Parts: sequence; structure tokens; C-alpha cells
Amino acid sequence: MKQIEHYFATGGESFKPEPEKKAGELIAEELKTIRKEMAALREENKQMKEQLDNQETFNKEFVIPGIQQIKGEVSSIRGSIERDKELDESNRAAKEAKQLIAAANENPDTNLDKQKRVSLLDFSESEQRNHRRLL
Repeated sequence: MKQIEHYFATGGESFKPEPEKKAGELIAEELKTIRKEMAALREENKQMKEQLDNQETFNKEFVIPGIQQIKGEVSSIRGSIERDKELDESNRAAKEAKQLIAAANENPDTNLDKQKRVSLLDFSESEQRNHRRLL
């Protein structure tokens, strides 16, 4: 029946059934397909290895030194912050000493012991030296 339908549908060509493939031929085709896929995977693997090698080279030349530089800068910044804290403390102490000296100079009748302590310039000068050292 299929042969007749094919005959009329194709304008008179006779129906030629395709020969069935044997198990050996099917296995050979499957093996050929697997080999092609393996070759493609090997090529892809080779390209990925080259990219990885390039990335490792880039990391060694640029990224790792950059990270080390950043760590050094962070350390420097932390030291600077500590110096700034010491400087702020020194400035506060100097300002407080100046205010006490000014207050003592405005009221000469205040407690003599307190006036002596405040009017000594050694404290203010040492704070000034400390301030200059931190700068």
C-alpha cells in the first residue's frame, strides 16, 4: 500500500525501501560520533587550560602585587590614624592648659598652689614638643 501511495505521490518513482543497518554499522556510527565529541571536548579543554594559564600569569604580574600594595597602604593608613589620635589628644591637652593659664592670669587672687601649677610653661612646652613630633 505504501509503495502505491509513494508511486503516485512522486510521479511514478518506484518505492525503494532503505536497507536496514546492521548492529556493527550502528556501533561504528556511534563510535565515530563519540570520537568527534571527544575531539571537540579535548580542544575545549586545551583552550580552557590556556585561558587558565593566562589568568595565572596575569594574577602573578598584577593582582598579587596590587593586593600587597593595598595591604601596605592600609597599614600606613592605620599608623596615620593612630598618629592623628595622639595629635588630637595632644592638642586637647594643650588647649586645656592654655585655658587654665588664661583663667589663672585673669584671677590672680585664686589659690596660689593652683596658680603655680597652671602658670608653669613646662607642661605647655612639652605638649608643644609632643605636638611637633607627631606632625
